[in-house]
Amino acid sequence: MTSAVMDEDRFWDLIDQVGEDDRRGGRIAHALVPRLARLPVPQIADFHTLLVAQGSQTFDEALDDPDLLAEHPRIVKLAGLARR
Repeated sequence: MTSAVMDEDRFWDLIDQVGEDDRRGGRIAHALVPRLARLPVPQIADFHTLLVAQGSQTFDEALDDPDLLAEHPRIVKLAGLARR
């Protein structure tokens, strides 16, 4: 059963599930779409809220160019951990 709420851990788990090739190629947002599409609408809204919580600059940049999320410090850190 899927939880009705997306917490910060689940948010980062989804981002962490994105393959290394997509992370390196700056296609994180594109790779997240199929994962998000399988979630209930309230969880998608929570994902959006957690993205907004990363700060207005990150949010605005993600709207303009979703691939910029690949440069977010938390995502860069996750990508480094995945390569170990």
